[in-house]
Amino acid sequence: MRSAFALTTLVLLLAGCSAPVYSDPPLVAKVDRQRIERDNCLLARAPQLDDHSNDVRGVARRVAAACADETARLLALSVPYADDQASDMVEEQNPMNSFDNWVHAFVAHVKDKGPVTGMKEAERSALTTTNQDRKKA
Repeated sequence: MRSAFALTTLVLLLAGCSAPVYSDPPLVAKVDRQRIERDNCLLARAPQLDDHSNDVRGVARRVAAACADETARLLALSVPYADDQASDMVEEQNPMNSFDNWVHAFVAHVKDKGPVTGMKEAERSALTTTNQDRKKA
């Protein structure tokens, strides 16, 4: 569970790299392939590096460090004319501390809410919304 949360926060943190808007289709394809490679690295490393402690931040940092090469290649492709600020940001403590504080606050908020009840019943009673326009015709 913790590794899934850590992975989700990492993917959200790096999501800005996942939807480039370029007029160069070959570049878009390269960026998309690199994003998939980075995401696969995160997915593979999160369970391996999860020590099942309460330190989600530590797991996230280890996973991010293990996939640093993939992330650097993704940044180089998706932000081709950027200066070093974007890649150096993760090494600066102030932005990372702010993000870590946000993660801890979010985890505490989710813990306080507790588990969602009645999900199975809601899923069973849900009606499909797929192709509803075809049924009306």
